[in-house]
Order: sequence, then C-alpha cells, then structure tokens
Amino acid sequence: MPDRTLMILGAAGQLGAALADAARETWAVRPFTRADLDIADATAVRAAIAATRPDAVVNAAAYNHVEACESDPAPAFAINCTAVAALGLACRDIGCHLVHFSTDYVFDGLSDRPYREDDPAHPINLYGLSKLAGEWALQLTGARACILRTCGLYGHHRSPSAKKNFVDQIIDQARAAAPLRVRADLTCTPTSAADLARATLQILDRGLTGTFHATNAGHCTWHEFATEILRLIGLPRDIEPLHPERATGKARRPKLSALDTSKLLRDTVALPPWKQALSAYLRVHQRMTNNRERPLCPP
Repeated sequence: MPDRTLMILGAAGQLGAALADAARETWAVRPFTRADLDIADATAVRAAIAATRPDAVVNAAAYNHVEACESDPAPAFAINCTAVAALGLACRDIGCHLVHFSTDYVFDGLSDRPYREDDPAHPINLYGLSKLAGEWALQLTGARACILRTCGLYGHHRSPSAKKNFVDQIIDQARAAAPLRVRADLTCTPTSAADLARATLQILDRGLTGTFHATNAGHCTWHEFATEILRLIGLPRDIEPLHPERATGKARRPKLSALDTSKLLRDTVALPPWKQALSAYLRVHQRMTNNRERPLCPP
C-alpha cells in the first residue's frame, strides 16, 4: 500500500474524480466530496485535515457558477476565497503540501498573446475576482502551496449539482439536431481533466510551489473547439458563430484567455496538445456510452 496520503477536496467533480483515479497507484487517496466535507466550514476542514494527516492536499472544490456570481457573489467569495484562506492555514499548521486550482478568468482578455504567470491580473467578472482573491489569500497564509491556473476544463465525471461540460453539451445538441450557436470571438485552451490530474501528480512529486499555468497545449476559439468535437465523432454539423451582442448572460468574458504554460514546461511537466487530448477523451466517452446502452441480458 502506498505510504503517502493524498487528501482530495471536491472529489465528486470532474477534476477531483480524475485526480482520485490517477493517484490510487502511488498515493493512499482520501477523497472528500461536498457531502463528506463542506469546504466553507473552516472548523470541519481543520478537523478533517488533523484527523487525516495528509502528506498533500489537493483542493478541487470551487464555486464556478459564473453567471450566478454577478447577481449574488457571496457564495463565490465564501468558497473561492475565505474557505481557501482557512484551508491554507490548516495545511500550513501541519506542514503539508497544498495544490489549489484557479482560473484563466483572473485576466481581462485584452492581451495579444497567451497569458504568463507574471502578467498583471485584472478580472472583468465577479467569478474571476473571487478566484483571484483566493490566490492572494492563500499566498498570505504562508502555506507550502502551488496554485494552478487552468482553462476550459472537461472530464468524464460530474458532481450531482453540476451541468454537463462543453464537450458533452455539444454532442447532445448535435445528436438532437438542435441549433448550434457558439462564440467565435473568445479564445481559450480546452483542457482535459485527466491530463491535468496527471500533471498535478507530477507537481506533487516534484514538490513545486508558486503559481503555474496548467492547460493542454495550443489554443482555439470555442467555435473551433465545437467544430473539432463534431469532426472527431463523425457528426459534421454547421455551427453558427454566435455574435457577442446576441450572447446572453450578465458576466463579461475575456476575449483571450489562453494561458502560456512554458513555466511549467521548464519543470518538465507537459500536457499534450488540446486536439490530442480531446481525441483521447472522446474515445473513452464512446466506450462509456456503449457500456451504458448495452442491455443487461442478450435478447
């Protein structure tokens, strides 16, 4: 049995579950879902860490309802900032390594190139501000922490309260012959939760601290992303570019939110190109779909 203990918060979500899957061969994994542990309860979090005595904690729990934040930012700041500060203090006090995930939305999207870690942060919506506040709060705790900013995450797992990821939404809409309208003016880097989970384990093995950008390689518009999804599953459909003025929602979105990962590459942690990652995801997705549709007994 592995002699290192890894505590995962948010273990029912797409990233937390991917981390648990990837870590089981080399870590004794202690997964905590929201039902097990409310990250906003600082006393409960400290007690759980004290009882578990982990070598490392990975915080995959977050409030990421971007639109809801614009009307009611309190839950976002409670989970993405205040809870992160309390978690950092608890990890500092027992001396364990902490990995925390942040977002491309800490940037305003006005750059003409992918963002580096040392570029000034300037969020343009309240969700991004809550995540940036969490970064600052964690840094002030003095915890031995690594902050990983990522972008466009998708994975095979989904917590009960979460909506489907972008890939699955596009597939569902295409198969239902529903109209497809996707933003062509916003550039991101689609990132596989499985790839990010494997990179996180490498980061833990290397004991890295500080702030890093962690995404699959390359970037594209959301429209290009959707087009590639349908191409790979062999379901070509016309996708209408959604003009910004026709987009619904209160939250402003960064025009360019691709992240430069060269700093992480210098520590020999690399994620594959986004098209390669998407192809791998869709192969597994197809197997999972076939297994769900297979009858329990042969006719």
